[in-house]
Amino acid sequence: LAVEQSLSSALRSHAWRVSAALRGDEIVALGAPGTAWLGLAVDIGTTKIAGYLVDLATGRTLASKGMMNPQISYGEDVVTRIVAANRSPDEAAHLQRLLTDGLNQLTADLCAEAGASPQTVVEAVVVGNTAIHHLFLRLPVRQLGQLPYVPAVRAALDVKARDVGLAIAPGA
Repeated sequence: LAVEQSLSSALRSHAWRVSAALRGDEIVALGAPGTAWLGLAVDIGTTKIAGYLVDLATGRTLASKGMMNPQISYGEDVVTRIVAANRSPDEAAHLQRLLTDGLNQLTADLCAEAGASPQTVVEAVVVGNTAIHHLFLRLPVRQLGQLPYVPAVRAALDVKARDVGLAIAPGA
């Protein structure tokens, strides 16, 4: 829907010619002809986050950067964060927002270094341990703090960046 909402103005602003980023048969983003579409790889650690910006056509890493995990203000260990997230839905939302705000800043910094726009990032892979994964996706974490430790999800998930608050291409 977000791409369709911008289609008319994108076509007009680029003289009726656009570059489309596709994922399968879905249009993820629109840009000027010749737009270099980018990928983002992120490893969210308990204390640090590492990010890499990649040219999807060549596979070349354009920029890399690390930062402290902003959730560290809640404690250096995931158990403290699990306890905080279990206090209230607002605390869980705040923990997730800390991550997405940090990732959005990291993405903006990487793109600035590469001379690109975050809107040209059309694919992102984000990894982390089970607790970080659950906090990032706002999955329940109560069961991760008590025996037996049973995650809500045990596999990778394919979600839209917009659904977790990442400020990149609309359909990434």
